[in-house]
Amino acid sequence: MNKQPVHSIRIGKARVSIFSNPVQIDGKEVKMLKAAPEIRFRDRFGKWRGTKSMSVTELPKVILALQEALEWMLKKSTMESAKKPKS
Repeated sequence: MNKQPVHSIRIGKARVSIFSNPVQIDGKEVKMLKAAPEIRFRDRFGKWRGTKSMSVTELPKVILALQEALEWMLKKSTMESAKKPKS
């Protein structure tokens, strides 16, 4: 399984990573896009970390990043649907 995001959106400290996860639907394996929001920060040793906890000042940036992630995911899904042969 690929643990690297297929796409990332950053706005300030907010980041939304988009992953493509395989799932079984009606016996067929399909890829489902999932979004994971987080706030990025440097710890006291200078290493980048992420947290799911967000302050009131960070929430607007997370919301904007999630909106952009939704647009990207819908566009990607539409493009994938267009590639599939009609049965």
